[in-house]
Amino acid sequence: MVLWDIKPAASHKVLYDLVEDARGRPRVVIAGDFNAWAIDWGYPRTDARGRILLEALASLNLETLNTGGRNTFSRAGTGSIIDLTFASETIARSSSWGIGDFYTASDHEAILLTLAERIVTTLFPNCEDALRDHPLRHCEDRLKECSCEEVISIVRRMRPNKAPGPDAIPNRAHGLAVSLIPEVFAEMYNQCLRERKFPSIWKCQNLLLLPKPGKPSGETSSYRPICLIDTAGKVLESIIGARIQQEIERHGDLSEMQWRDGSKKYCLVVTLAGIWVGTTRIPSQRAIKYLGVMLDTHLCFREHLEYANQRALVSVRSHSRIMMNTRGPKEGRRRLLTSVTRLIALYAAPIWADALDKKSYRSDLEATYRLSAIRVCSVFRTVSDEAALVLASMVPIDELFRESKAMYYGKRTDASSGSSSETGNRQHQRLQSIFRWQRRF
Repeated sequence: MVLWDIKPAASHKVLYDLVEDARGRPRVVIAGDFNAWAIDWGYPRTDARGRILLEALASLNLETLNTGGRNTFSRAGTGSIIDLTFASETIARSSSWGIGDFYTASDHEAILLTLAERIVTTLFPNCEDALRDHPLRHCEDRLKECSCEEVISIVRRMRPNKAPGPDAIPNRAHGLAVSLIPEVFAEMYNQCLRERKFPSIWKCQNLLLLPKPGKPSGETSSYRPICLIDTAGKVLESIIGARIQQEIERHGDLSEMQWRDGSKKYCLVVTLAGIWVGTTRIPSQRAIKYLGVMLDTHLCFREHLEYANQRALVSVRSHSRIMMNTRGPKEGRRRLLTSVTRLIALYAAPIWADALDKKSYRSDLEATYRLSAIRVCSVFRTVSDEAALVLASMVPIDELFRESKAMYYGKRTDASSGSSSETGNRQHQRLQSIFRWQRRF
């Protein structure tokens, strides 16, 4: 199922990519705001976009599910039918389409599409029967329950003076409770193992920023972030980790090339053509996330730039609520807040910085970075990119990537030669970035 929103200014290539993605799939549902008119879905006339849409979808043998002449979009007393739903023949025969009568807080009406249970089962098969005889299922059935002695041993290994998590229960108090009623805690953890669930409340964390000694308070790099979780969650992690280790050892232990005992040797990332679970095939993706970096099949890192831009854009939008043009924090604090966006975008930059040589790859990230600069210097959106960066005292994002890459390889060179001039290297690379920036003018 694909949900789509094609704006009038979108090129025909967007629609072409959608059709190519759906081609060859036996069961397809395409729904969205297409901004197209046609007699086929109840509008009095057919416009150019409607003809293009009909021609594109004709090759997929899709049927239009829209029925009746009721408008799906209304504004200022006028309306049109632009929210469309298309489906393959097998789905169209056993589905119902309609417009909801409830309030949506939007110009668009709610579209109700009901698929038959048979179709849902086909699209999302239940693999319980297929997994019944799978070796992984037998591994889960052999999951060993924890004993009172194991829980007590894990708690005793924890440092009693460590800071607590969101529940504010210190390790010392948790250890005392476990020593008094170990059977209660053992049964609680065993229930988690039986249900194969990790409670969501134990995944919550408290974020603390520890200042580094001798560092200026206005810089993001002057703080060391740590996340504190509940002790109860740490105990369950240790219990699960012990069982994972036992299964690994039982199946022949880790490869000699695996990172273990503090010695990292090699790391291999492969892309599989597909994985079969019973009778269900799980196809591979064009890109996978490894240690926070999206690795694609060609290592061009376009997917990672899109991923990094989405994360940075969320940060910019969050900060925009407290950094308005007419009031809010001063420029120094604004710059400190926007440095979070910069650090998100710069994550692992030495690996993929070369991808920024293509302007089409970095354009979205530059637009997000421009929003940060606008919030720092409190100017209108009509100000040019160069002027906003100068007023905000922010080096262009592509220069920051090159600077990060140069610093990384500079550290490796210093480490191999035995020198320790990290501060000098940082200052030198920043001067080089400013010099390249000035040459643009």
